[in-house]
Amino acid sequence: MGSSGTPGGRFQRAIDHGNLLAAESAARELEWLPLAHAFELLLLIQRKDPPRFDRAAARFVGKFVTETRGVRICDVQLLLGALAGLDGLSRRVSLDAVEALATSFHHGTLARAAKQANREK
Repeated sequence: MGSSGTPGGRFQRAIDHGNLLAAESAARELEWLPLAHAFELLLLIQRKDPPRFDRAAARFVGKFVTETRGVRICDVQLLLGALAGLDGLSRRVSLDAVEALATSFHHGTLARAAKQANREK
């Protein structure tokens, strides 16, 4: 391993520094991107490259559905609504909804990522 560290470490540093290109590069190197990391990447895409947000959000929802047991269409609808509200006046409510949904499906790291994002803005 070189001085640049692991892909996971590079990913987190890129997210922390708001470097979308580096975050995407590190994410591609990972064998599997955890749901919480995918959410952090989605939020970075929203900030740095808004025209790509809708497609990225759709991919995130697909990942959530694939990785979540017992998810229902009403849960997907809630997640879609929450993601749609991230760039508006209801950002806090949207992040709260993502956190609550993640908590209800035992995605603790995703819930923490949403809670952290709510503190940041």
